[in-house]
Amino acid sequence: MRKKLVALLAALLLVGVAAAQGDIPTLEYDTFIEGELTEEANQRTYTLAAEAGDTVLVEMRRGEDSSLFSTALTINGPNGRPVADTTDGRSSDVAAAVFVAEETADYEVIATRNEFSSSTGGYLLRALVLTPVEADEGVEGVVSNASYDQYHLLPNDLGMLNLRYAQQDGDYVLISRLNLVGRNGRLSALTSTSALPGVALTTTTETDEDFLYILSLGADTTDYEFSEVDSAYEVEVLTP
Repeated sequence: MRKKLVALLAALLLVGVAAAQGDIPTLEYDTFIEGELTEEANQRTYTLAAEAGDTVLVEMRRGEDSSLFSTALTINGPNGRPVADTTDGRSSDVAAAVFVAEETADYEVIATRNEFSSSTGGYLLRALVLTPVEADEGVEGVVSNASYDQYHLLPNDLGMLNLRYAQQDGDYVLISRLNLVGRNGRLSALTSTSALPGVALTTTTETDEDFLYILSLGADTTDYEFSEVDSAYEVEVLTP
């Protein structure tokens, strides 16, 4: 009788563990999911599968009509140690964290807010695998109210990065930012430019192989809510 009772308790424990694990939602790539931070739950946890060598960007942005004016991300590796953390920075409507997966495994994504913030509200969350833009190659894209910001991984082994950017069409003038990825996975803007449709801009930036460089094309957060954004662009990395 005692053995049956022990076996029953063990089975119930396994079911409970499995149910608890199943409660953690999965973050799929290239898909926005909605969430909410409240006074009772100031962080939400997700599981993200990544393959070794992938450069992954996770973006969290304030939802429409939301009062969440502080967004932040912590991403933990399979060993439980953080591979990216933006919680110690200034409050922002949008948080982006980048990491390179050292192994094929599940990573833990925690959507939260700045450590000094108490704001609450809805948010949008997504994950992207960034494909490098090679030298002498171009890439085209569209920024709209549905797509939000676009991100491109740039080469870091050229010494000097010559970047040609042009907005092809659209009434809304996009913001082009060249970002350096810091040790904590946070994006820091090195340059910020805008170009009228039909006008091409070329910038030159010295790069370091120890860091990643990401180009973001987008609009201000409030403009996504109150303006019509639908603009196409083209980016090309020129050989030094």
